[in-house]
Amino acid sequence: MLADEKDSERQKLQKGLRKTTAQCAADVDDILHGKMCALQRVRDGLQLMAGRNELPEDCQVSDWDKGSCSATCGGGVRTLTREVVLTPKGGADCPPLKMAAQCADTVCPMDCEVSQWSSWSACTAMCDGGVQERNRAVSKAPQGNGVACPHLVDVRLCNSEACTSECDFLEWSPWSPCSKACGGGSQSRARGLQDAGRASCPKSDSQERLEHRSCNAEGCGQLDNVTCAGNPMDIVILVDVSGSVTQVGVSALTHLSQKLTSHFAPSAEGNQIAVATFAKQVTTISRLSGDLAELTSRLSSGFPPPIGSASLGSALTQAGVLLSAGGRRRATSMVLVITDGRVVDPFLARTAAERLKDNGARLAFALLGSDYKNHDLLKSLASTPSSDNLFSLPPASALEPAAESSAKSIVVGSCAALR
Repeated sequence: MLADEKDSERQKLQKGLRKTTAQCAADVDDILHGKMCALQRVRDGLQLMAGRNELPEDCQVSDWDKGSCSATCGGGVRTLTREVVLTPKGGADCPPLKMAAQCADTVCPMDCEVSQWSSWSACTAMCDGGVQERNRAVSKAPQGNGVACPHLVDVRLCNSEACTSECDFLEWSPWSPCSKACGGGSQSRARGLQDAGRASCPKSDSQERLEHRSCNAEGCGQLDNVTCAGNPMDIVILVDVSGSVTQVGVSALTHLSQKLTSHFAPSAEGNQIAVATFAKQVTTISRLSGDLAELTSRLSSGFPPPIGSASLGSALTQAGVLLSAGGRRRATSMVLVITDGRVVDPFLARTAAERLKDNGARLAFALLGSDYKNHDLLKSLASTPSSDNLFSLPPASALEPAAESSAKSIVVGSCAALR
């Protein structure tokens, strides 16, 4: 349908061009053979009336003779010449017999020029077939009718041998600290691969590479004074202050964060804590610190007012930055997210969560209330077993009076021991 419309439009334009060209030719002919001849007749009549015996003769010249152009492209000049055919006698003088005109104004052809090939990239697979790529850039684009550019990207196969050899495992890591101080927790250990590129090897979360065992099965009893002990931890607490939490909830979360900091018992050689809030943007309240007085002072200033949606991916990425900047080699890493579960960036959150866990961090979620729609997502993001890393809290509106008990419950479920 579009092609028919274009063809109809083209025919109309061609018809208009023919009509305009014919009218222009008629106008030129009228000027040269009509009006000019009429003027000559008037002039001749005036001469005869004046008593002259001979009529005046105008100068007549030949057609232009076009000389050769000074260039074949890119703009040149040619000289046009003509000769006097009839010398004027009392009539119009001869016009100029020489004139310069532009010629060969088309762009000179220039072939495309390209740089040398870059070196081959690393192979995309260690076995079972991968690809390598190299490229080159255009250093001079073609012009006019010059030769077009050749292909700029080159690809070849590499490492085509099959991944059929047995996987070589590294040694098992030591067992992690128990996930809970009491009430039945779990420990895990993992082992890597000698050649991580083999496609036929089991994934990092398979039973051949990741093991769990139960620990601290004894009951918790009466929990009056709860103080975290055991292996030193670097803990990042991420607090959701998005619009769905409301201002009342933010105040309660500030109180809960203060209680958590106190019960985690930060110290120079023990636990270190960082706190950040997240909504549309992430705000770092404190970097990793073992100074309880400093942490308490920063938390006492309160959290930003609730606004925007919860960008969990950005928050988890910032947690990784905080752990990289201040984390200790001998300490275990933990990221605790306190949220109502209304996240808006599940893909980015999953990517950031996997990166944290791949770097050895434990990821846990403390969920406010039960009215959230992303339980399955958060369960998949939490470290395994997820039952050890999902904590239930009252709704934000009812959290304030339960802040102390909620903080104790999280600490008991996060620390390997209590004192």
